Amino acid sequence: MSDNTTDTLPYVRGSATSKSASESMRAHAAPIRQRVYEYILSRGAFGCTDEEVIAALGISPSTVRPRRGELVQMGAVTKTDDTRRTRSGRQAAVYVGIPGHDV
Repeated sequence: MSDNTTDTLPYVRGSATSKSASESMRAHAAPIRQRVYEYILSRGAFGCTDEEVIAALGISPSTVRPRRGELVQMGAVTKTDDTRRTRSGRQAAVYVGIPGHDV
């Protein structure tokens, strides 16, 4: 994925607020994506859920999930067959990082 200071991030078509939010994140997406990637990598084979990333980094769910999704699309992170229970008691997917990606 290239530098998001010039790329358009995904947004809901027809939603002015979604498009505005996407545009406001352009300059911030790359460094946040890097932080998310580094944290997921740091968890090794144990991996982590989105909730664990959110808690560890103190970043909003609506910011973490899209960055993690971009990392999956890039092949830098993969979803495992494992799940873990969240604070609410539901099962959540576990993700692991794949070393060596320039995100």
